[in-house]
Amino acid sequence: MPIVAVMEKRQPPRSYGSRRGLSQSEIKEGIRLVDDMWYEKPRSRSECGADRPCLYVSCRYHLYLDTKGLQVRLNFPHFEPATMPWSCVLDEVQAFPDGMTLEQIGERMNITRERVRQLEFVILKELRELAVDSPQFQRMIEAWEARRRQEGNDDGEFSLGE
Repeated sequence: MPIVAVMEKRQPPRSYGSRRGLSQSEIKEGIRLVDDMWYEKPRSRSECGADRPCLYVSCRYHLYLDTKGLQVRLNFPHFEPATMPWSCVLDEVQAFPDGMTLEQIGERMNITRERVRQLEFVILKELRELAVDSPQFQRMIEAWEARRRQEGNDDGEFSLGE
């Protein structure tokens, strides 16, 4: 499906669930659904032989939904998993080894370019805090930031690889 079609149909993500605990009937229904599963999803990328778009929406690398506690967020409420133009984060990493622009990331995650920039800022701040004890990791972050400044481009690449 062309990217233009994705942008024309863009709808904001939807969240489902609540902060309350699950009822006994919801727990029983969840157990029944899990017991009825006839497939085993891959445990690693090397085991993944799924066709694209991937239908394993419960995979941590799938772009269709995110979970946080009891909340489920559908990133693409206007698509069925079988019709998504992009379904796996790992496919996108392989397709763009030198990084992606903020716009490209936003298209694939169904968020705005500005939201991607905000997330990038938060992630880099957390990475800097983690890198305190690792000079090699600090150098990698500094090299990435220097490359970003050198490009002088607000729509810089989001990649820590050097």
